Amino acid sequence: MQDKRVEFLHTILDFILSLIRLVSITHFRTTRKIDRKSEKCVVMGNGPSLTDSLNDNKDMLTSHDLIAVNFMGLSPEFIIYKPCVYVLCDTAFWLSPDIPEITREKVRDFYRQMVKRVSWNLQLYIPYMAKNVTEIHEILSQNENIHLCYYNKTKVEGFKWFQYMILKRQWGMFRAQNVIVAALLLAIYSDYKQIYLMGVDADWMKNLWVDEQNRIRSTDIHFYGQNDRMSSAKMHDVYLSLYYAFKSYADTEEYSKHCEIKIYNTNLLSFVNVFEKKNNL
Repeated sequence: MQDKRVEFLHTILDFILSLIRLVSITHFRTTRKIDRKSEKCVVMGNGPSLTDSLNDNKDMLTSHDLIAVNFMGLSPEFIIYKPCVYVLCDTAFWLSPDIPEITREKVRDFYRQMVKRVSWNLQLYIPYMAKNVTEIHEILSQNENIHLCYYNKTKVEGFKWFQYMILKRQWGMFRAQNVIVAALLLAIYSDYKQIYLMGVDADWMKNLWVDEQNRIRSTDIHFYGQNDRMSSAKMHDVYLSLYYAFKSYADTEEYSKHCEIKIYNTNLLSFVNVFEKKNNL
């Protein structure tokens, strides 16, 4: 067990580093809350279980606001269910120069397809870091149904009272290791009383292995398809990343209780085991 004095020093250090990040990165502006039509919403992850979850709850989805993430906009389900909110988080969606050109072109095509496909009002949330990327604005401005909204992805750690104060003002958030955490925190910020997760399988460990050259291989499976990945990373770094991802879910669950908001996970076999599981809306 870690010495409480050491833990306290770590908390102070995290607090100081968070203050530095807030001062240097955060936009101290009010994030636009989601235009709610219901007090209940569904955050649709891109895991393979999403298709069955949508089909099993098809008749009840109309009474919930739907939140899409990542590349769902290219799928047939996007047109069928017409989510009113879309959340992006990964730096690839900001067309960062650090991202390979082939990935940036994939993202450009994603935005072009969104322009063609969206015929209903859609709030598209992206981090403030992407606000000055004119290419995104130029593409999305061609569709007046898409309303760009910005949020602060700034990582906030340290004392719990400090984290909750920042989250309430939407000046930052828990470590958004994946987009689902960002979507959940935006839903909490927007005062939904019940939040349901669909397609959040988080079972990456099942599809992870090491080849003869010590390269980490994985199969990234989504409800719309899959792709194989290869990395020269070390296994302890991979599991550290997974640790942060699952810890963010645990932090979000604790914060939702503080806000008296209930989060349900509709995938009974999901590896995310901090939210109450319930297979129906």
